[in-house]
Amino acid sequence: MEESKLKYLHIICLLLALLLILAGSVSAEILPEKVTIGETSLEGLDLAEGEKKLKEHFTSISFSYLDHYFTFSPEELGIHIDYQGSLEELIKKPPWELLDISHKGLELEVLRTLDEKKLRAELEKIAKAVNVPGKNAFFIFKDGEFIISEGTKGSVVDVEFFKEHIKNNPLKNNYIIPVFPLDPLITKKDLEGLEPTSLLTQFSSIFVKNYNRTENIRLASEKIKGTILAPGEVFSFNEVVGPRSKEAGFLIATVISDGKFVPGLGGGICQVSSTLYNCVLSANLEVIERHSHSLPVTYVPRGKDATIVYGILDFRFRNNTEGYILIDYKIEGQKLTYYLYGSRLIYL
Repeated sequence: MEESKLKYLHIICLLLALLLILAGSVSAEILPEKVTIGETSLEGLDLAEGEKKLKEHFTSISFSYLDHYFTFSPEELGIHIDYQGSLEELIKKPPWELLDISHKGLELEVLRTLDEKKLRAELEKIAKAVNVPGKNAFFIFKDGEFIISEGTKGSVVDVEFFKEHIKNNPLKNNYIIPVFPLDPLITKKDLEGLEPTSLLTQFSSIFVKNYNRTENIRLASEKIKGTILAPGEVFSFNEVVGPRSKEAGFLIATVISDGKFVPGLGGGICQVSSTLYNCVLSANLEVIERHSHSLPVTYVPRGKDATIVYGILDFRFRNNTEGYILIDYKIEGQKLTYYLYGSRLIYL
């Protein structure tokens, strides 16, 4: 019995001696075998070399999606890495743990602090560059009939999910931007049966016989023709017609400026805005912006004109009904007529 105990004690002593020999082979100043950071090996490096490798690994952090590519330093993202502390935490482990690492391998746990506010701010900039807004289905008025154009899906970056993904994957230096599909708010099905086919109102005005003035009225009206306003949508004359410039095709005709009748580019288009304004009044639509001329005009009743100056004075109104509204026009001789079509006049 005593002999058996001595035998076991002898074996234990041999195992301890072997363990001490193996443990001694693991230097406290040399990183153990099979230690990695991402795909980078730190095996056999001393602390200074290991720190250098870590810094090289985290020189930049990149984000990509399709043809979008962004690169930042960790500091720009609010990520502060304790390179030295990360390595010191590793070599402080007991010899038998270091020995176990040498056999099984270990991906280094990086010590870092994170400025979440700064990180989120940069991710929001990325999202702004990558996001693609969805396009709602809409009506097209073509050859006298309405066609519903399909909406298209957009895509959006989930910033909160993105931030959490970075927090939970600290060893990566290359991330795929998480982009999710975004459905349009209004689909083709939503618009079916809402075509603005009923004439709500019309208004006519007479213009003087002058080629340039007639051409300006026609050109501005062609830009407006076919405009369809969704419920709640605002019409801006200046946005739809654009600058009254020579490049846009406008000609010189009489305009009112500083209380005088003078030649100017786009003369006559105030008759367009004034004629449309009277249509809007007749339909009880909400007028948001409208300005009177500095002199009386003869083509609409006094006080019912609407002057416009690009970039300064605009004529704007809102479709405050529950249906879609189509704007159309016709020129017959020297008569300009504007029409508003809709599906229902239930006001919002």
